[in-house]
Amino acid sequence: MINDTGANRRRHRRVDVPLLVQVRYAATEAPRTVYALNVSERGLFVDVDHQKPIGTRVFIQITTRDGRERVRGEGRVVRREGEGVGIELGAFDAASSLVLQRIIDEADGAGA
Repeated sequence: MINDTGANRRRHRRVDVPLLVQVRYAATEAPRTVYALNVSERGLFVDVDHQKPIGTRVFIQITTRDGRERVRGEGRVVRREGEGVGIELGAFDAASSLVLQRIIDEADGAGA
């Protein structure tokens, strides 16, 4: 996140990695498949054709690039930009957090 002085305020390493993501904005809504353009431990930016208002709750499922594992959790829309939305992640269990960290490490070259 960039503040009004142009300084980067992000606390977590963000990596550019295309990931298949399913999003739902309500428990009864069918999931929509979108792509994450970048991801961090606490957030992701997804390319969407259906922007929701800032603060909207989002149910998320991220599939690893090899398709073997899925990360499920919740987040909320915190930024709208161009054709995408920034989603702040929350409510992930320990196993999902480890998978997400591995995705980031591998994309950043640290997991090799």
